This record gives sequence, C-alpha cells and structure tokens, in this order.
Amino acid sequence: MTSTFGITIPHGPRFEPRLAHTFASLAAQPVPVKVALCDASDDRRVHVLADRYAPLIAYRRHGPDAGQSAAINEGWEALDTDVLGWLNADDCLSPNALATVAAAFVAEPQTDVFYGQSLIANDQGHIIGVHPAIKPPSDRLYRDDIISQPSCFVRSGAVRSVGGVGDNLHYVMDWDLWCRLYEAGARFTMTKEVLSLVVWAADTKTANLFGRRFSEIDSVLKARVGPVARATSLASFTKFHLLQYGPRGRKDHQTYKEPWKDVVDGSDVIRLPVFTYKDDVKKIRAVLSEAGPVCLSTQDETVRGDAPFVDATLLLDPASESEVVLTAPNVAARLSSLMLIDATD
Repeated sequence: MTSTFGITIPHGPRFEPRLAHTFASLAAQPVPVKVALCDASDDRRVHVLADRYAPLIAYRRHGPDAGQSAAINEGWEALDTDVLGWLNADDCLSPNALATVAAAFVAEPQTDVFYGQSLIANDQGHIIGVHPAIKPPSDRLYRDDIISQPSCFVRSGAVRSVGGVGDNLHYVMDWDLWCRLYEAGARFTMTKEVLSLVVWAADTKTANLFGRRFSEIDSVLKARVGPVARATSLASFTKFHLLQYGPRGRKDHQTYKEPWKDVVDGSDVIRLPVFTYKDDVKKIRAVLSEAGPVCLSTQDETVRGDAPFVDATLLLDPASESEVVLTAPNVAARLSSLMLIDATD
C-alpha cells in the first residue's frame, strides 16, 4: 500500500522568494501529497503562491505564530497522512523524491524514518556540493546531526509517539527530533539518493552559529554524551561553520572541505542528478579551481576541455531530472560548482 505524505511549510515573518520553487517541487511529485502552509508573514506574495497551488494545500494559516517549531507541529497536527516531513521556504524536493520514499516504506515496512542525500546550493543557486554530514544511522547521531532535514521523512505514528518537534527550539529542532526518535527505538533507513536541494546562504538563520544556536547545540549534546565527546562535537560544529561561512558569515565563504566526496566514483568521476524548477535551462557549466583536462557529459552533449570551466548542453525542463557526469583528474578537489544556465544568461 502506497503511503500518503503530509508536508508542512513553515514560512517566517519575511517573504522568501524561493518559496515558489518549494511549491513547484511538491506539485511535481508523482505521488499524492498534502501540504500545510503555516505562514507567519501574511505577505500578499505568499497568498498569491498559495492560491496558485491551492489543490495541494490541505491546511493554510496566515498571520503571526509562536515560531518555526510551533508552526511545524501545527501543520502536522492538521494533516491526516501516513508519513510526515517539512520543507523550509527555501528548500525543494527532487522530482521523484516522494516516489523513492514511498517505495522504501513499502519494501521495508519496519522502517520508521527514511532519509537521503541533499544537493547544496549557494545564494546564486549554483550547486556547490552534496551534504557532507550524511551518514548511516548509528549512535553517532547523538554527537552529530547526520541527517539532512528536507530529505528526511517519518511515519506519523512515530512522530506523534515522541510529541513532534520541540516548541522551545529555534535552530536544532530537527536534530533533537531525530535523537528522540532514535532513543525511542525508531528504525532508521538511509539511501544515498538525492532527495532534496538545500540553500546554504548567508541570509539564513544558520549562518549565525553563536548565541542561541550554539546553546541549543550544546543542550542536545549535554543530554546525550559525556564532556569529552561534547567538547569535541562543539569544536567540530564550530570548525565546519567557519569553513562554510567564514568568521562573519560572508557570502564568499560558502565552501567546505570535500564537498563532493560522497558522489565520487573512484577518484576521477562525479555522477550527480541535477534538477530545476526554473524555466528554460539550456546549459550546465562546471567551474573548476584550476585548468586541466575535463570532460562534462549530459543527456544532450559531451564536451572536453582544458579551461577552468566547461559548458555542456542540458535541455532540462522544469520539474525534470538528469544525470551529469564530470570526469577529470582529482575531480573532487578541483570542482568548485555546477551552474544551471537558462536562455536569458
């Protein structure tokens, strides 16, 4: 029996223009999905988008709320579905994400939590890697958040058995939920397939590590690991944040170590699914940190070159997915980003 899916979109007090892609990614799914839109902004542009995607929306609220965590719980409580998840207003699913999840829950009926990989994009929408922290389920979850939230889906009974997300949390409500589910004996299953795209931008709340976010991270660790593991994990979070954003959250610091390591075949080949919810993508550009031999292959063209970047034809329709193959010596260290180029560029 195919699972029914319920996805909450918590939209904050400021309008997020990438919300259009969030909705488009849900409308593209090949399995039924119910959406709960919990919008704190009451912005006219959110109303316009909600009207456009009205057939998807099973629950809709505009106006102030008690914060993101409360909004997630509000949406979940309004949805009568087998599987729950949430997308922030700048996240989007891959076109076949929910079909993949549905098949996994049928194949493994004992699974309570199913999660996969995410592509990471920067402010300009350029793909700069895959999520570096995703790992198979284990007690490591108590030390590191090894799950990408937009690529994680949980049976509704499991969510309700632990009381949903923590209303008092602003930054780590996802990690805290995974830990409580794991402690409760929920069964986790991981796939290496890409299920979502996440924007790591300097204007997102996670661009600021210190203050309340650091305190919340510490609270999750303190409840579950000893002082040595806690100190090691805090140091690791800090190092990762500085590599990603720099000391002041500058936009030119959105990089991190080994951004492609989980999609490298051998040492010289990257195979990556790419997708878009923009109109009229015509090319993909691989940008490398240095010149040297490179081959870029798409479903439409194979191009070889020696420059620091190479373009290949990619006739990618909105809500479609295509595999891109990049072959180059030491490709994981050399590849800086993949850019989807439309007809207006």
